Amino acid sequence: MASEEAARIDRWLVYHEWINGAETADIIARLEVSRGKDAPHPSTVYRYVQELEKETFAFDRRQQSRPGMDPEKIWAVEEAVEEHKSASLRMLSILSGINRRAVTIAINDYLHLKRIHSKWIPHELSNQNKSDRVRLAGEMLKILKQRAKFNYAGIITGDETWVSYQNEYDWTWGEKGSSRQEKARLTIASKKVMISVFFSVDGMHVIDALPNGQTINSAYFVSKILSPLDKYFKTIAKPHFPIYVHYDNAAPHKAKHTVDFLSRSCLTGMPHPPYSPDVAPCDFSLFGSLKQKLKGQTFHSHHDALKAVQQVLCSLTAQDRINIFRSWEERLERLSDSDGGYL
Repeated sequence: MASEEAARIDRWLVYHEWINGAETADIIARLEVSRGKDAPHPSTVYRYVQELEKETFAFDRRQQSRPGMDPEKIWAVEEAVEEHKSASLRMLSILSGINRRAVTIAINDYLHLKRIHSKWIPHELSNQNKSDRVRLAGEMLKILKQRAKFNYAGIITGDETWVSYQNEYDWTWGEKGSSRQEKARLTIASKKVMISVFFSVDGMHVIDALPNGQTINSAYFVSKILSPLDKYFKTIAKPHFPIYVHYDNAAPHKAKHTVDFLSRSCLTGMPHPPYSPDVAPCDFSLFGSLKQKLKGQTFHSHHDALKAVQQVLCSLTAQDRINIFRSWEERLERLSDSDGGYL
């Protein structure tokens, strides 16, 4: 019983020194002075400090929380957070005049706050945008549900994306404590190639690399993407079984030349909500997986990049492609049952 009481006193003393900003070595020295021969072993002090830092510290076996904190300190931290919602712990310490460790305890144990990271969204949606997203998601969902019994046969989807010549990993090995390396974003000057991909559950139908010096306009989109699809699916399309082609609302996709071609082809355009990459299979699934698999590769030409992309995409199984379509259907269900905000 006496040993438990001594341990409890030691823990209280360590906590008092730690919350006031003392380093571990200083805590050990002060305890040796104040506790004399009864001072805890340095390894015990180190363990207590580690528990405090990991927030697993308890004063004895019966108590699992820290002692009360001065309400004025809590209020000072709360006021600093209210005025500066994105301030770091260091800045909150400066603003409140309280050491960083006490700020951490106030935030975690008393104010029960956590960092909430901002979510990137493609566009600030208006109420009309949201209404259109819900309505068009319902139309798309109807088509997918009709074809789900046939494993989504007769639906083609696709899009364009940039593929960099330099595909570095997002991490490197380093010594413990090393700082994170900086990595620049892809810029206009970076060597890259525009890849167009259109696929269905049956396979990859078009994988095209835009030649240097060209831009994707309606004429290019029709000749390199839609025409090959029309030629391939002409023998499959039936009046009672239309072939749907899905893509987003980019200018080449909605231009008059594109619309006129579709009206003469065997393909039927599928609707797509405005500003909605979250329900475009290439954006929410395919391209992310593709670029992850290209990590660590360096290309020296468009041909090299195209060959690598083809190798990755053509390695997908029929089940992989069906799973993408199932995810698409599930996302459309969520959107059609929502207020139209991003998923």
